[in-house]
Amino acid sequence: GNLSPGAARVQLISYKQQIERGQVSFEQMAKQHSQDTSSAEGGDLGWVGPGSFVPEFEEAMDQLPLNGISNPVASRFGIHLIQVLERRTVDTSLT
Repeated sequence: GNLSPGAARVQLISYKQQIERGQVSFEQMAKQHSQDTSSAEGGDLGWVGPGSFVPEFEEAMDQLPLNGISNPVASRFGIHLIQVLERRTVDTSLT
């Protein structure tokens, strides 16, 4: 759809509230409404390292508690709801 950013934000807030009330899962919402390539996977972007996303997206993602859902985040790619399912620390030191 060609929603204005304001309308898209309002819609995402309502999706977030429905997810938080347990009326629908994040995955179901993503499958039905996401317009990016992750929609078939229920919005799952897989494991990502730092620097994988635009700064606005990463900043919101980094502040979320596990399983928390962000408020709508605007980037040059659109407006996003983000949920962090797991975090892992990878030791990349060279010894």
